[in-house]
Amino acid sequence: MGARDVPLDALPPRLSFDGARALKAQLLEAIATPNPTLDARAVTAVDAAGLQLLIAAARAARARGGRLTLHEPSPALLRALALAGLTAALDTAEDAP
Repeated sequence: MGARDVPLDALPPRLSFDGARALKAQLLEAIATPNPTLDARAVTAVDAAGLQLLIAAARAARARGGRLTLHEPSPALLRALALAGLTAALDTAEDAP
């Protein structure tokens, strides 16, 4: 993994309506950098509000000429993205073995 690909911040375990305000603030801070990478390993639960915020942040990063990447998304996050038909909407990165 290159220096610019090091995760900047860890996503919380629950990406949900209850934590939407804090998650929005975290994502806005992250996309202020050119190519933010968020550590998504600890995510255990995701609802529609959490997915909506991730998609909005990815679109905002693209609009600024950047790219939001989720580092090692957890099985729960991958499952939520697949169920919502959003797997291709977010960039993901895995650590090389």
